[in-house]
Amino acid sequence: IPGQSLQLVHRLDKDTSGILLIAKNSKAAEFLTDAFRGKAIKKTYLALVRGVPKKDDGVINIPLKKHLVGKNEKVRPDFSEGKEAITEFKVLEDFFDYSFIELRPLTGRTHQLRVHCKELGHAILNDVKYGGKAVIRKDICKRLCLHAYKIEIDDYFGEKLKIESDLPDFLTGVG
Repeated sequence: IPGQSLQLVHRLDKDTSGILLIAKNSKAAEFLTDAFRGKAIKKTYLALVRGVPKKDDGVINIPLKKHLVGKNEKVRPDFSEGKEAITEFKVLEDFFDYSFIELRPLTGRTHQLRVHCKELGHAILNDVKYGGKAVIRKDICKRLCLHAYKIEIDDYFGEKLKIESDLPDFLTGVG
């Protein structure tokens, strides 16, 4: 956009679909960055995971730390040196061998949702990095089954802001 300085405020992993938050100017970028830091922004993700969690909902509270594995970075649970990472989850529907779940990260760590799902015992479908070959389901979708679905801000310059994206391809044919 001519004359505007767009700034990426909320990004996604390469294979995650959904909402990107881009500020049109530095005032909005600063506001949104502060809102993320202050946990004033609520994010909701949708995912398909392998298997069916034992509980219909809950909180995953597992600290995470980045580790270098060869040339690649991988995130792992680390209770002694890891940073706080908290995710709320809710099973929306189960299909016996996989489930449709809602994820609400309360913190924003790299690969948090992917690692938390793995630690829950139900890695995200097609997330080979954290779930291995057992989670490959190319019959359902060709990519990672994780979608940034909704962002809510209670006070965006005095207004309530709610942004929702369309359902991703891997969810339109579910069920």
